[in-house]
Amino acid sequence: MLKTNQNTPTVEEIGPNGMSPARFELLLTGIFIPLAALVMWYLGKVRNPELSWNWNDYLMNMLYSVFFVLAMRQAIEVALKVKTWTVSVTMKITLAGLATFLVLHSLVVFVIEGLDDFNTIMLVYAVGLLLVAAYIIVKLFLVRLRTGKSEKKPLLKAQYKGNTTFISLEQVECVYTENKVAYAYVSNKTLLLSQTLTELEKELPSQEFFRINRQCIVSKSAINQFERQPNNTLSLQLTAYKEVLSVSRAKTPAFIAWVKEGAP
Repeated sequence: MLKTNQNTPTVEEIGPNGMSPARFELLLTGIFIPLAALVMWYLGKVRNPELSWNWNDYLMNMLYSVFFVLAMRQAIEVALKVKTWTVSVTMKITLAGLATFLVLHSLVVFVIEGLDDFNTIMLVYAVGLLLVAAYIIVKLFLVRLRTGKSEKKPLLKAQYKGNTTFISLEQVECVYTENKVAYAYVSNKTLLLSQTLTELEKELPSQEFFRINRQCIVSKSAINQFERQPNNTLSLQLTAYKEVLSVSRAKTPAFIAWVKEGAP
């Protein structure tokens, strides 16, 4: 996305549908808890077909669901903070959720309810496992959402048609000066920058951007081809930028080494 108003939050900041990750988690949990309570009531009716709808029983199931979700959420948060546990985030969340499910469900099934019918026990575990799997999927999504927020990609501030705009560095093909004014070339558009080229050279990541001469910095991902010239300089063609650029003689060896960095 090229044009973003300065006051407009980014996706990483607001999450889906304009919600913060915390509010989104609250919404999904609010849907999950009544559903889990309804499933537990239904399982009770399967065990006892003569069971009629009773708000007291449903509210008790709701309380258990709240306790169960809070316990599972806490177990997952603790697991994520254990640095010495060298497994992936997905594995930590899955194992913590399953462990909480097995402990609490077994407590309810064998101690509180005292179930002894094998088919009913298997049904309770199967449905409970489906609900836990759904919660784990939601939790994984929320963790990735928060991770995306904390690892936001750097943006470059520019001016376009009188408006302040923020652009991802991945979109920038080159940054250059003209009449002592710096510009960024992005998606066939030229945007005005407030920094000097020297300031931009210090700010832009050196793995991705290289200053080829006094007037221009190029992005490695935008390089289409380059060719050595008789005077030991390089002519450089970018993907969309129309003008042929020149890598100075002094910069040529470093430029070739930079292009080869990370290449297979």
